[in-house]
Amino acid sequence: MRPGREGKLLDTKVRDEEGNPIFIALGDVKKFFTDAFWEAYEFYATSEILEAPPFSGGWTTWPAIAMQTLLLFKAEANRYENEELKKTRDGHDD
Repeated sequence: MRPGREGKLLDTKVRDEEGNPIFIALGDVKKFFTDAFWEAYEFYATSEILEAPPFSGGWTTWPAIAMQTLLLFKAEANRYENEELKKTRDGHDD
């Protein structure tokens, strides 16, 4: 990280109970990503890169946590892609 950027605030796109946006400092990002997160992301990314399911057989035979992990990351990837397409379509580059 470049010096001086540790305090830069990032919008998490999450809202608190009153509807206010929640921000975290760039320097604190590592605190929110545990080893479990990186293992789950690696599982998802490997499946996406190889364009193959992570287990043989149909998805109904997979462990529930595997399905939940893939669905969560895929939903987030789709949400991000849709936001970027909307920005492009609307002429914003925020």
